This record gives sequence, C-alpha cells and structure tokens, in this order.
Amino acid sequence: MTYIPAALLIGVWILMQLVNLGAVAPQQAAGGVAYAAHVGGFIFGAVTARLFEGRRLAGAVSGGGGVR
Repeated sequence: MTYIPAALLIGVWILMQLVNLGAVAPQQAAGGVAYAAHVGGFIFGAVTARLFEGRRLAGAVSGGGGVR
C-alpha cells in the first residue's frame, strides 16, 4: 500500500480547487462560487479546529463510549 501524507493530499486538493476556480470564474456569472466555498469552508474548519484543540467538551465523560 502506498502512503500519502495528508498534508500533501490536502495541498493538492486546494490547488485543484483554486485552478478550477480560475478556469470557471471568467465563464460563469456566479464566478465559481462553489469552488471558493469549498476552500473557504476548509480554511474555516482548520482554524476552528485549532482554536478548540486540546479542550474538553462540557459534560464529557473520560473513557466514554457513546450515548448512555
């Protein structure tokens, strides 16, 4: 099995989204909003995950295994 680092895969994905945005934007009135929304959503999620990294949820039970 081939190992591909996640950072490389994510970088390629973002690059593909930006290339597609550049190819679609001049041709459509909407300007390729979906491509920009995907990249923006990814960036927002990454930043938000970093903000909450290492924090415990209120009411979280250690060793929990689901809803009781």
